[in-house]
Amino acid sequence: MQVRRERDLARLAAEADEANRAKSRFFAAVSHELRTPLNAIVGYTHLLSTETYGPVPAGARRAAERAGVCAEHLSRLVDDVLLVTTAEIGRLPVSPSPVELDPFLRAGLEPLRQQAEAKRLDFVVEVAPDAAEVETDPSRLRQLLIALVGNAVKFTAKGGVRISARSVMAPGSYPGEEPWVELAVADTGPGISPEHREQIFEAFEQLGDPSRSDSMSRGTGVGLTVARKLSVLLRGTLAVEDRPGGGSVFLLRLPRWYGERPV
Repeated sequence: MQVRRERDLARLAAEADEANRAKSRFFAAVSHELRTPLNAIVGYTHLLSTETYGPVPAGARRAAERAGVCAEHLSRLVDDVLLVTTAEIGRLPVSPSPVELDPFLRAGLEPLRQQAEAKRLDFVVEVAPDAAEVETDPSRLRQLLIALVGNAVKFTAKGGVRISARSVMAPGSYPGEEPWVELAVADTGPGISPEHREQIFEAFEQLGDPSRSDSMSRGTGVGLTVARKLSVLLRGTLAVEDRPGGGSVFLLRLPRWYGERPV
């Protein structure tokens, strides 16, 4: 009887896993098909709003600008869903290379610095000398940090966002082992209650007032899922803690070397 029960449980687990993989393949296929028409919408609304084809009435130009902003938002959401589902079915490639963190962070996060400045928020980047370089996939790390820092800027009304890098010991490490690099994204936003600190990393989970549909109040529930998936892909960890004085701090810890340390 016990053997049969274990077989049934194993079969049900395998069926559930295959169902999840089928769902991920479906979302990946749909997201991929949506990208081409969305890119066309973004491109043509930009051409209209910039009057590339000739003069456009002011009202029509403003409408094209609003349509373009909405299309860009939807395009980013589709990209996030595609990334999450591709990671779930194990088809997301990694190309590690040495990354100098200070110039990498300042250049890669410049658009978000401008967004923070528009909201009159402080935006600080600090890299400790002992965390100047890490071997990882720069493209994936950029996607991960844009998700984290974008979330921080979005939900911070006053104060600021601070991105820092330092050297730390790996979880469960022994004396003499190579330290990891910790990237911290701290904000002065509303904070995240302890019971929600894992929930926020689940796909399409949203915090905030459920009676409101605006993205500023609730978000799409995908960005932090992207960050968690990418942290695992880069062989690191991602967690969130309270920030002393209010707000939250997301802690991304990455191995100094993605592969074997060069000799």
